[in-house]
Amino acid sequence: MLRASLTLMAGSFAAQAIPLLLGPWLTRLYSPEQWGIYTAFAAAAATVAAVACARYEFALPMAGDEDTAVAVLRLCLRIFVAVVGACALFTTVWWWDRPASVW
Repeated sequence: MLRASLTLMAGSFAAQAIPLLLGPWLTRLYSPEQWGIYTAFAAAAATVAAVACARYEFALPMAGDEDTAVAVLRLCLRIFVAVVGACALFTTVWWWDRPASVW
């Protein structure tokens, strides 16, 4: 249990540390307008990613037996498919309803 928890914490730390360390370098590569578009996209993607599996992936290492782990995994996959479908529908509606001057 300790090893699984430390693995999850290390992965979360790396996922947050890498963009933080690359931030100063990236701000010099891109204009403020491009950086703003990236930030808006990253914020939306992070929000969708947090909702995508309802954070049940953290429950997988804590499952008591394999049957419980499989049930949690199936739940994660069902929620993920529903969120991806909703995002695809939203994106399709947005794409067809956008003004021509956006691109």
